[in-house]
Formats: sequence, C-alpha cells, structure tokens
Amino acid sequence: MHRTAMRFASFERVGAATLRTARLVFAVLLGAGSGAGPALGANALFHAVAPDTGTDPSLSPDGGFVVGAFPSGHFRWSASTGIVPLPILPHAVSTNGEVVVGFVTEAARWTEDEGATSLGDLSGGNAGGATDVTPDGARIVGYDISPRSVYQAFRWTANEGMVGLGHLPGGAGFGHANAVSADGAVIVGTSDGTRGQRVAFRWTAGAGMEDLGAPAGPFSSSFAHDVSQDGEVIVGLAYEVGHADAFRWTAAEGVQVLRSAPDPFSGAFMSASATNADGSIVVGHGGDSLSSAFLWDPDHGVRILADVLAGLGANVAGWQLGPATDVSASGQVIVGEGVAPDGTRQVWIARLCEQAGVDADGDGVTDECDVCPFSSDPDQQDTGGVGAGSLPDGVGDACQCGDVDGNGRATLADAVVIQRALLVPPTATMSAPELCDADGNGRCTAADAVVVRRALLRPPSARIRQACAPASP
Repeated sequence: MHRTAMRFASFERVGAATLRTARLVFAVLLGAGSGAGPALGANALFHAVAPDTGTDPSLSPDGGFVVGAFPSGHFRWSASTGIVPLPILPHAVSTNGEVVVGFVTEAARWTEDEGATSLGDLSGGNAGGATDVTPDGARIVGYDISPRSVYQAFRWTANEGMVGLGHLPGGAGFGHANAVSADGAVIVGTSDGTRGQRVAFRWTAGAGMEDLGAPAGPFSSSFAHDVSQDGEVIVGLAYEVGHADAFRWTAAEGVQVLRSAPDPFSGAFMSASATNADGSIVVGHGGDSLSSAFLWDPDHGVRILADVLAGLGANVAGWQLGPATDVSASGQVIVGEGVAPDGTRQVWIARLCEQAGVDADGDGVTDECDVCPFSSDPDQQDTGGVGAGSLPDGVGDACQCGDVDGNGRATLADAVVIQRALLVPPTATMSAPELCDADGNGRCTAADAVVVRRALLRPPSARIRQACAPASP
C-alpha cells in the first residue's frame, strides 16, 4: 500500500458482506455523481484537512487519521484531535493512529508513548525510510540505503528486526518496498533486474521476489505503489520515456492499463497511487503534470475526481485537485493534495456518504456528511475553521466551537469578545454564546479565550475541542 487502506484482518478487516455493501453503496453514489439522476441531499463532504497543510498525505485504513507534511513540519490529523506535530516525515499510519512510520534520516517508527525510534539498518548504513505499516502497527516495510548507496527493500517486526528482501534476479543496486498486504504476507515495490530497468515486484515468503511483468505497449519500467488487503490486486505506474500509464495487476489478468474510453486525460501521463480493500476502487492522478486526481472503478472506468465530487454535491469550487494519494478500506474516504481557492497548497479529504445513513439532527443530511451532525443545519454552511483566513474544514458554522461572534471562523476577535463579555459589567456581547466552550469543560470561562489564542499560533500550542453544546450529541 502506498499508505493506503488495505489492512489486517483482526484490526480493520472488511468482511465479504461488508465489502459487498460498500460496493453497492459506492456504485449508487458514483451513479448519482455521473448524471444518472439528481442526488438527494449531500452525498459527499470535501474540505481541507487543516490550515497550512501541504503535501504527501496518507490515510489510516478506516479513514479517520491523515498524516503528511506541511510547511513548518509534519503532522497527524483527525477530526477529534486536530493537528498533532510529528518528529518524523510520515508515510503511513495504523488504524488507531497510534503508530506512524516514515523517516528522519533512516527508517523510523513513532508512537505517542515512545516517540520516534529507529528501525535499524541492514548493512551499516544510516539512511532509508519506512513506507507502509499493517493496521496494528506490527509489520512495517520500506527501504534501506547502504554506505555504497545500494537500495534494498525490507520488512520489519519487533521480534525479527529489519530483514532484507534482496533484489530481482540480475539486480543488485535498487530495491524499494512501497506497500504491504493486511497480514504482512505480500509486499510490493520496485527493484532493478535482468532487463536493466526498475520494475514492479511482488514478494511472498514462499516465492520470494517476482517480476510483475509489463502491460502491452512500449513500457520498459514499472512501479508498484499499493496492494489490496488480501494481496490479490496491485496498482502502480508503467513507464517509458514520454509515456506513463496507471496499471492494475491480478494473477488472472496480469498487468492491465487503467486508461479507458473516453480518456479524460487525452493520452497524457497517469499514475495509480492506492486501492481499497478488495481492489475494486483505485485512485491516482494524471495529466501533463500528473496534477489532476482521478477515481477508477470497473463500472465507470477512469473519471476526474473533482467532477464526481461536484456531482455528489460537494463544494469543490475554486479547488485544483492534485494527486489523490490514498483511499480507505471501504473506498469511501479519499485524501490528496491540491491548490485551494486562496492559492495555497493544502491537503484535502473527501468522504462519500450513504444517502440512507443515520441523521441524528434530522436536517436531511446523514451524519457522515453533515458538517454539524448534532445541530440541525440544512444549509450546511462551512465558512472556515480556525484562523481569519481559514478554509472550510468540515466543521459547520453552527457548531464551530470558539466562534462566539458567529462569522464561521474561530479567530483572535473571538478571544477578545469572550474576555470582554466575561467582564463585570461586560463590554461586549457574544452573538453565539453556545459556541464559547473551546476547552470542552462545559463552561464558558476566560480559559476558553486562552485556548482560542493558542490554537491560532503556528504551530498551535493548544487545540479547540469540538465539545461545545452544538457539537455534542
């Protein structure tokens, strides 16, 4: 998995019945977004992950955690915790968000309890990186770089430490593991070999490292980016100078190019980044600069993701959706990077929702896609998040805790209003006093003004808890 959502049976396993349901829901949603009929209510939620987040995001199997890089550092994000700074450049995260893997100068693992720890090395080198992790955080894959600059793919467990996977026959200089199946039995990546080019491989303990082969056409190199939960589907990039295509591999069909007719990229480059639990959904990017996110499924072929989301009712106006980099096990949460309407580079997240799901506040929008699931808001207004220039963040104006002046954003002005409104006699009035509780203790106090101020720092030294009354069940 390129940082994707195919993970381990007992940790986030998606059973056959669940997958059948997910496929049915997804087919209905995709049909609604493709001109098959009007979408009743919001079927998709789209927003920036957090202020100033920029590149290379990865997603936990359940879609609840995002890790990536932003201008002032690296982060882990969830709707409940907000931004948590990380000391490593992250590439993947476990289901519960407690294990993040990536690199500092060498392959590393981070946990909240232990911080960042090295995974060791294969040959006395001090460089490399961890690229993927199983849902429980127990199995990690990546690459090690020797003092002679030889790259070798590895697998890691706490008991065995780092174990090299070698190279394809004829290769000895480059090996890079990118993804691991849910049970750790199948590893995919890229190695050099007898063809003199770097090619996609599939590794198992029984067969060792095997060349996936190349699709029909003028391709000399290939790169495996992700693997499905059971190891049966692999996606990636097939390349030749001047041409590149996204591919999907199965044992029965071999390597198949995903390009479909009509081709939304008109023959330009395409690359597949990630696939869902059973390999039925693929995301990636394409275009002359590989800058437009795409979504593939067997019924519809390749489509521009922004068009699908807009058809499902998501507000993507003004966005340039760059690479879609990961997808959840269900296929219903997608993450990527792009350029926001204000021109900043941002990490975005899109959630496709069941139309017949739970609607706790009775406003006609299911909780999965409701910007305020516990406070009726039929208009779904989401002006911004934390900060005067913040973009919509998936938290609606009606439940944006800390926003006591009611302008849809928690800003320094709100901290001032809280302080002045608590004076005796007060010198200001809160337009939305129900949103005052920024620290989540159930009261409106001067401490809430402090939390808002500290949440506005970059990086923030506190976070606004979405636990005020309108944001709580």
